[in-house]
Amino acid sequence: LGGAKRELLEETGYTSEDWHLWKVSSPNEKIKCDIHYFIARGCKQITKQNLDAGEKISIELVDFDQFLTLTESDDFRDWILGRYIMQVRLHPDQLSAFRQLLGM
Repeated sequence: LGGAKRELLEETGYTSEDWHLWKVSSPNEKIKCDIHYFIARGCKQITKQNLDAGEKISIELVDFDQFLTLTESDDFRDWILGRYIMQVRLHPDQLSAFRQLLGM
């Protein structure tokens, strides 16, 4: 969690006191590598971005439906997250729970 908090602050300038571990994925059976998906609610911008050399990150605030649409785009880079969102969208009860988890 400490790494996620640090990355959120560095890459966006935002911070949160309300974190939830949503999913853990192990995409490769041969290499031990877990991907942790956290949801940070009630984010507040407290500083400017502090990007590392070569990082090009722009911040775009979107609503819930816009987020769902973005995950369908060919430009969406996290195929694992895209798969999770697709599964959630197929089940209305899970979609409602996910929306509530996000605080929307």
